Amino acid sequence: MPAPDGPQFKMYSARELLKKYPPNNLEHAMGESTEELLGRKLHESVESGLYGDIRQNGIRTPVSVSPRIDNPQMLDGHHRVAVMLNLSPDEVSIPVTAPPRNKGAFSERLYTDEL
Repeated sequence: MPAPDGPQFKMYSARELLKKYPPNNLEHAMGESTEELLGRKLHESVESGLYGDIRQNGIRTPVSVSPRIDNPQMLDGHHRVAVMLNLSPDEVSIPVTAPPRNKGAFSERLYTDEL
């Protein structure tokens, strides 16, 4: 699947991305496991047409993650990851980015430079 045009992003497979950056807790419905969350996101993606678009065109919008040392997590892109987990879980095809972080000595100790 093609990578997005423009800047170079760190690329992951769905399986390795989920291992390093699990879904944030706000995405889980009451009592929902990660597997149930991903199943729900996959179902929503099929219904919305996102599944077919990703199957045809690949992921064009990077998944956003928080590389905090104490709480690494996926912030945005749960539907995209669920689709790729279903289509090709080990294909390195998911572009990943992190939001800008606050500057300062304390803040700098909370993050890893590696995405």
